[in-house]
Amino acid sequence: MNVTINANIRYQVIDRRLRDPNAINQWQDLADACGMANQEWFGEHIVPSKRTIAYDIQRMRSGALGYSAPILYDKKLGYYYSNRTFSIFNVPLNNALLQELREAIILLKQITQNEKLFSLRQSITILEEKLNLKIDHEQKPIIHIEHSLNEPGQKWLDNVYNSIRKQIALNIDYHPFDNPPLRHILSPYFMKEYNNRWYVIGYEHQMCKCINLALDRCNEIHASLQPYNVEHFMDHDQYYKNVYGVTVVDGNTLETTTFKAIPLLSKYLITKPIHPTQSTGLSDDNGTIFKLEVVINYEIRHKLLSYGADIEILSPDSLRNQIKIIANKMQDMYLA
Repeated sequence: MNVTINANIRYQVIDRRLRDPNAINQWQDLADACGMANQEWFGEHIVPSKRTIAYDIQRMRSGALGYSAPILYDKKLGYYYSNRTFSIFNVPLNNALLQELREAIILLKQITQNEKLFSLRQSITILEEKLNLKIDHEQKPIIHIEHSLNEPGQKWLDNVYNSIRKQIALNIDYHPFDNPPLRHILSPYFMKEYNNRWYVIGYEHQMCKCINLALDRCNEIHASLQPYNVEHFMDHDQYYKNVYGVTVVDGNTLETTTFKAIPLLSKYLITKPIHPTQSTGLSDDNGTIFKLEVVINYEIRHKLLSYGADIEILSPDSLRNQIKIIANKMQDMYLA
C-alpha cells in the first residue's frame, strides 16, 4: 500500500512520541507535533485534523503498513505504546516483503551489471548484507532489462553519476563524429539513456548554456577546478518536455506535427504513444490522425520515418517536405 511523504512524516512523529514515557499524547498533541514537523520539512505549519490522526493510529495498529503497533489509549495520557521499546523502525520484515526485496535486488543488479555503476552496486551489496538477504544468484529474473552494447560510453557511468551526486564540475575531452575534438567544462545535472546510448546533460561553462554530450564520444573525463553551477539547473522533465530523443537544438521552436496512420499502426500508437504530448484526432476506415507538440529534431524525423508508408505527415509543411526529399532519395537508390 503506497504511503505519501506527508503520511510517513506523521508516522515518524507519532512513533517518536508514543515511545516517550513522559509525553502526553492526546490527538491534539500529536497533531501539533506533526504541524511542527511540516514546518521543518516544507516551511508550512499545516496541522492535521482529528480524523487524520485517528486514521493514522488505526493504520499503524492494523498491520497494513507492515507492522502492528501496540498502541493503547488512556484518558489522561492519551495514546502510548504498551511496549515502550517498540518502534516502527525496529520491526522484523515478514517473508512476503523479504521475497519482494530479493526480487528487487535481482532487478537492480541487472541494471548495474558489469560494475558500470560501481557505487550503486556496492550499496546494493551492503543492503543485501545488512538485511541478511539470502539471494539465489542462480534464480532467473522475471523482468529482463534491455542492455546497451555501447561499451565505450558505459565506462564513464560511475564517474558521471558520482559527480552529479556530489555536484562536481567536469572537464570532458569530447570528440564529435563530425567535428574535431574539443574540451567542455560541464556541470552535470542528470544522465539519460536513449536508443542504447548514454548521455550527460548539464550546463556548459564556456558556452553559457545547457547541452547534452554522448558518453561514447568522451575520450577523458575528470574533475574540474571550476565551481559547480547550480544557477541554471533544470530537471529532466522540464528540459525534455517537448523533445523526442535527446537533441535540443538552439532556435528550434515548438511545432504541432500532424500525421495519419493506417488502422493497424493506429492501434499500436494509441496503446504506446510516441511522446507524452501525443493526442488523437479524427478516425475513419483509412486510419487515425495524431498530433504531437514537439520540437522538430533529428530523432523525431527518424522516428516518424521508421514507420515507412504506414504514416503520412500532414503538417508542418517543412517536415512534410523533409520526409518527401528523404523518400525520393531512397527511391532513387533502390531504382538505380
